Amino acid sequence: MEDYAAPAPVATRDEAPWPFPRRLIALFTSPKALFEHLEQRPSWFVPLLVTLVLVAVYVVTLWNPVILPNMLARFEEKDAPQNMVAYGSETFEAKDFVRTGLLLTAVAFVLVMLLGATYWRWLGYT
Repeated sequence: MEDYAAPAPVATRDEAPWPFPRRLIALFTSPKALFEHLEQRPSWFVPLLVTLVLVAVYVVTLWNPVILPNMLARFEEKDAPQNMVAYGSETFEAKDFVRTGLLLTAVAFVLVMLLGATYWRWLGYT
């Protein structure tokens, strides 16, 4: 006779969802059980909320007092290597940099949205 292990029982949809603290602890203590549970009962609202709060904290604490002034100071330097040709030839102004940057940002955003809308279908997930 051949010995084989019986498959583990699969959680049903009737199982109650785990509360957020339990999922957070399970992420470090038993990730396999967590991902099996999430496969059965996906939950996205609380992780989205936590991510939004962390991004807001980052923006409030670091962006305004630290990052933004540093970016503006570097942008206004006339002898920065990336600006030497532009300012030396007097063919560019700061608004030209902004216009190009906004255009490239918009194009990149559209491409990312297009890829996100089609890529998962290519893989067969939707």
